[in-house]
Formats: sequence, C-alpha cells, structure tokens
Amino acid sequence: MQKVLLAKSITNKTMSNLILTRRRGDSVILYDKERILCKVTVESTGPKQTKLVFDAIPSIKIDRQEIYKVRNSTDGNSIPQSDPKTGQRNK
Repeated sequence: MQKVLLAKSITNKTMSNLILTRRRGDSVILYDKERILCKVTVESTGPKQTKLVFDAIPSIKIDRQEIYKVRNSTDGNSIPQSDPKTGQRNK
C-alpha cells in the first residue's frame, strides 16, 4: 500500500500541527476535550492526488485551503490568525 503524507507542519503558533503518513482506509480523528469534531479517512491514493473523506459534526465547516483564504481573508493571501483561547479570528 502507498503511504500518504496527510498533514504538513504549520508555522501558525495558534494551531496544532502534526506530520504523519496514512494508508488507504486509515483515519485520523480531530477532537476537543468534549467530542469528536471530524474523522478524516484516506479513500484512495494515486500518483497525482489523494482522495480524503471528511466526516464532521454539522457545526464544522470544511473547505479547501484556497477557498478558505478567499472567503476569510481581506487580501486573499493569508490565513487569519485566531485567539487560541476563544477560537475567534483576530481582526
């Protein structure tokens, strides 16, 4: 089975980061102290792309990074910083 790099290190100090490899069918769980927020499963891998399945609670919004940047950034080039205690975006 082919291994997949699922996450890259994030330099934003307000976010968690993790680098790991997963194989087809393997999953990663995103959670807080109270509940599972999202399950990410590697559906398939190929030479040019990897298909991921996100199974999240309804309050979690999921977008590709380029879409997130356009929707949530004033200049479209940076990910807004958020307060680590409240999770609210800094303006």
